[in-house]
Amino acid sequence: MRKMFFLTFVFCLYSAICSAESCTAMPGCEELGYYKGTNVACGDDASRYIYCPYDSEYRKCINYDCAKMGFKKNARAEFQTWCSDIVACVFDSTYVLCADAAH
Repeated sequence: MRKMFFLTFVFCLYSAICSAESCTAMPGCEELGYYKGTNVACGDDASRYIYCPYDSEYRKCINYDCAKMGFKKNARAEFQTWCSDIVACVFDSTYVLCADAAH
């Protein structure tokens, strides 16, 4: 009877210890700031992105030079005459570009 009690005690103790350990789930690509598709600022140039280590379909735009990304400095007034979707560079809002699909 003592052996049975001891084994039950050890089993319960082991179960309690194991259940006390908790693992947190790894964050997904979206939670890490990656997204599918292209960024208007970076376009389709693969060298301007870093890719999620878990899923290469997700990526982030990493090019911080607004001029090299195609933005024009202080061109908002120029774009307003013909562009319906003006996008400011997230790194410097004085740089803008037209995100219309036709242009």
